[in-house]
Amino acid sequence: MPTLVAARPDLVLASLSVPGMERVVAEVRAAGLPTLVLDPVTLEDTWADIRAIGDAAGQPARAQALVADLRAELAALRADFARPPRVLVEWWPRPIIAATRESWVTELLSALGAENALAERPGRSAPLMLDEVRAARPDLIVCSWCGAKKLRPEVIEARGLGVPVVCVPESGLGRPGPRLLEGARAVASALAGL
Repeated sequence: MPTLVAARPDLVLASLSVPGMERVVAEVRAAGLPTLVLDPVTLEDTWADIRAIGDAAGQPARAQALVADLRAELAALRADFARPPRVLVEWWPRPIIAATRESWVTELLSALGAENALAERPGRSAPLMLDEVRAARPDLIVCSWCGAKKLRPEVIEARGLGVPVVCVPESGLGRPGPRLLEGARAVASALAGL
């Protein structure tokens, strides 16, 4: 914290999308630093956060244009499937933790013409047993492990589910912001190959 205070930032952007960050935000605020705390759950929340950052940075028009571009590009990635493919987005391998209903991932998949294989499960994410993964009947598993230095699809493939696996860096799915489009492109490409 001393290094951050010494930098005398005009604004600190903080996200609560990672569990446990509340403590860090409290420390930043206790240090008297101006802070904008973001906690998006949906794509709309993400677009609103981009606009809020633009407003705070004195760049509202740029932020609005970025949101319009992101929406348009996401819409252009949509595919029409006879049946929406079921996609399981895995945040961690052991225990298996995956994105559930209250997640921008659910909306992102829907925008691509797919569906979250765990859309019926409440919450943002949930730990799963292998039988629960099997019961979700995914057509595609996305490996997007949080904080992992290396994504290892072979770990998922070794479970013997016989489901295609695509790796998407966490920055492309796990961090709600403009880079979600990178993840969307990768998932759309994998869906096209099903």
